[in-house]
Formats: sequence, C-alpha cells, structure tokens
Amino acid sequence: MNSIRSLLTISVVVALLLPISMGIVASYADADTTVDSSTDSFTSYYDQLDDNEKAIYDALQTFDADTLTVTVTLPYPVYISVGSSLTDTETYLDSVVKGLVNDAFYVLQLSDPLAICTWGDSELSYDNSYSTSGDMIGYTVLNLKTVIDPAYADNVDTTDVNELQEKIDAVNDALDSFTTSGTTRDMVGSINTYVMDAATYDPNVGTDKESPYAHDIYGVLVASDNYAVCDGYSKTILVLCEKYGIDCIMVYGYAIPSMEGHAWNYIKMDNNSWYALDCTWNDTTSNAYFLVGTDAFMAEHQAGLQPSTGATLALNYPVLADTKYDADPWYNADIYPMIVAAAIVIIIIGIVIYTIRKESKKAQL
Repeated sequence: MNSIRSLLTISVVVALLLPISMGIVASYADADTTVDSSTDSFTSYYDQLDDNEKAIYDALQTFDADTLTVTVTLPYPVYISVGSSLTDTETYLDSVVKGLVNDAFYVLQLSDPLAICTWGDSELSYDNSYSTSGDMIGYTVLNLKTVIDPAYADNVDTTDVNELQEKIDAVNDALDSFTTSGTTRDMVGSINTYVMDAATYDPNVGTDKESPYAHDIYGVLVASDNYAVCDGYSKTILVLCEKYGIDCIMVYGYAIPSMEGHAWNYIKMDNNSWYALDCTWNDTTSNAYFLVGTDAFMAEHQAGLQPSTGATLALNYPVLADTKYDADPWYNADIYPMIVAAAIVIIIIGIVIYTIRKESKKAQL
C-alpha cells in the first residue's frame, strides 16, 4: 500500500513539474544570452567621415555610365595662408585635399561596391585649380573625374559604346536573380553558400594573368570564369546582405601570420551581436569561418589594411561576440527545451524506481 501511495505521489509531482520545467527552459530559450552590441561605439564608416569627406563620398556615388565628372561644393572650404614659399603652400594644400578625397574613396570602396569608380583599377582625380582670397589659397569646390578601368569601360575601337552600362546591368541582374528567406541565420547561410558556389578563387592572383574582375562583384557573379579574390567575395556578401536588410560591413585587413592583404565581413545578427564571416576561407575550410567570434577569428585576422588609395583614415570596427553564433546553447530553441525536459523526466523516473524498490524491500522484512 505504501508503495502505491508513493508512486501516486511521485506521479502527481511529475505531472506538476513537467510543464513548469518546460516553462523555465522556454524562458531561457527566449532570453538574449549574448552581450548587446549597442554598448559598443561602432558607427557606420560613412559617419566616421568628416563633413567635407561625406560631401565627396556622396558625389562619387553619382558617377554612372554617362556621367564621369562631377562637381562637389565643400561644406567647409579648405584655405591655407601662403607662407614664405608659394610652392610649399601649394604642395601642402594638395596633400590636405588629397587626404579628403582618398579617405572618402576608401570608405566608398568598403561601403558601396556598386559605385563604378571603385571597379577594377579605375582612377580618381580632381582639378587642382585652386582659388585665391587675400593671402590665402584653397578650394570651395572640387571637380572630380573618374577614368574607368579599361576592362569595364566602353571600347572606343568597336561599335559597341555601351559596354560599361551593359556590365552594370549584368551585375544588377545577377544580384536580382538571387533570392532567399527564413531567419537571419538562414539567409546569411544561404548567401555564404551562394557566393562560394558561384566564385572560383583566382589561381592567377598576383600575376599578370589575374582576372581584371577578380576584386569585384562582376568577377564573382558575371565573368565567364567567375574568378575572384577575397575582396570580390566580401563585396558580394555585403551587397546581398544589404538586399535583405541584414547589417553587414566589409573589412580590409591582414591574414595572420603571413600579413598578406585580406578582406572579410562582419555581420550583425538578430541577437544584436556582431560576428565575423570570411567567405573566401570558408570556401576551402568547410565553413570554419562562418559567423565566428573573437575566440576563433582574431588570432588569424587583423583589421585595418589601408589599400593603395593613399587613405589615412583609421576606422573603428564593431566589437565582436566572443564565441561562434551557432555555439549559443539556446540557438535551437525547438530542440533544447525538449532535451532538458526529457532529462528532468528521466531523473524523476529514476527517483520513482528507487522509491518503489526501497518500499518493496521494507515490505519483505
């Protein structure tokens, strides 16, 4: 009789504890267990520019196949007093203005891979005809000009004078053809896989046979050989993430320990934390660098490479989470509550069996 009473009592306890335990587990599953990245000081690359650099950046974005020159009015004109040597003053003024242009161009390379003045080896210049005001010389406006890389530009030796626009359209069509859905994790995974499947790492990188499109989205998605290198991969990841409203930035830096130039992405996930994604290296490592944190990433990556634009801007970057996104123990909210609840039930059943055996032994004495 005592055994039956004990069994009934424990059964009631199990019935009461099971939904409670499921509720506790579910509350953990719904909780944000990561550091909120709103506590870090990261702002967009664009917002790290000064007002003159932002004006130049905005102007550079207006280049198109039919507009390869643009005039920008500087919000804060740049004037310098003429010293004992006009030549020295001109040289210094030129260095100041070049710094503004180079910083804006550098951020444009990182932020807007669809800006045609950043494609291939396109060049950017400005009219250095300054104005004079008393004993000062300087600029209130800049006349900017881009010379498009011949690999992209219209070929004046053929009847086809729309080659640049055709390449622009081909890139946009390729981007539009990609679709994905699901959670942020699902979409980022789909984008990463799509880029890896589309691109082939250029076997001729660093040689005179390197594809002229290797550093751009065109190389990944349009070129016949689909040859690309790290910044081509990263630019494509950036634009596809932006297409689906996913916070993503591109980073120029160095691979450690070789200290060779490299590029990758940081992505802000739906838990408000930033993670690193190196699609180029994922292509050869079974996704070892997919949404990873500082623990797995910073030993082999160092952000901060300044490309050959002459930029001097020291950018700030997001603070990454410590661990891999998928390593979050509550990542799969559908499975883990059931696992924990099952463990609780097993423990309770064990207690029931132990109690019944103990009562049976007492009855035999």
